[in-house]
Amino acid sequence: MVSLVAAEFGISFVPESTRLIKHENVVYRQIDVLHHKETVLAWSKATQVPVVHRIVELLQKMKSER
Repeated sequence: MVSLVAAEFGISFVPESTRLIKHENVVYRQIDVLHHKETVLAWSKATQVPVVHRIVELLQKMKSER
């Protein structure tokens, strides 16, 4: 899954342990969700897909409102 993100095929919700898989162009961010395991969001740093940037913005806003 992380390889697809690195190849700019979108974003992915992955277990926190996936952070151990290092890719130069992949960003991991923690997502706080009640009653769930730690989850992070991964996307390619190089992505130019507007919807990816919008999803990241929305999730960051949700996190800051908690």
